[in-house]
Amino acid sequence: MTHLRVTLGVECDGLRVVWRLDGVALHPGQPMARLPLSIAGAPTVELDGEALAAADDAGSLRLVSAVQHDADGESVRLWGVERASVGPVEVSYLARPILDEPCSATPPLELRREGNGLSGALKCFLVLPLGPADLTFELRWEQPAGTRTDENWMTVSSLGEGSGSDGELTGTGLELLGDTYVMCGDLAERHYRDGQMSTWWLTP
Repeated sequence: MTHLRVTLGVECDGLRVVWRLDGVALHPGQPMARLPLSIAGAPTVELDGEALAAADDAGSLRLVSAVQHDADGESVRLWGVERASVGPVEVSYLARPILDEPCSATPPLELRREGNGLSGALKCFLVLPLGPADLTFELRWEQPAGTRTDENWMTVSSLGEGSGSDGELTGTGLELLGDTYVMCGDLAERHYRDGQMSTWWLTP
């Protein structure tokens, strides 16, 4: 069974994304991961060809990137491996927030920052492996350095609350993972209720 573990770490200039993909065997030249240049008109994070660092059990795994058009004619950046992979593959990169003004008053899909908080749909800043589509996944957070667990800084997502350290943020399928909306930062107030996730940016 193919399994993907995604870890999001808050840094001063964005989110450090690290993922580990188990249960795959990649051949030289085979595409490994993808990120559309836009999602429903929302810009995705800008990542050049050298932005991603990859490694496996044999050491550094060099990647080659190129922008191509998918079956729907959308522009997609693909990353492929130069050699065959050995064991699990780990990828790391920095996702920087979009600084342009949002186009609407609704919560933007793209990665945004407000104060020490960040929000966005994963598919706008998470480079996703190409498959299999039904892989299992887990999502974890790393708190900013110097943040105490008793402070108001917290994480919420459409998968649930918490850092994921206890395995509570899990699922099956690349579509579900990409559609996951995440938010982290200082929480002003919390309301427990049944129903769908609701979050708001409120700037005093």
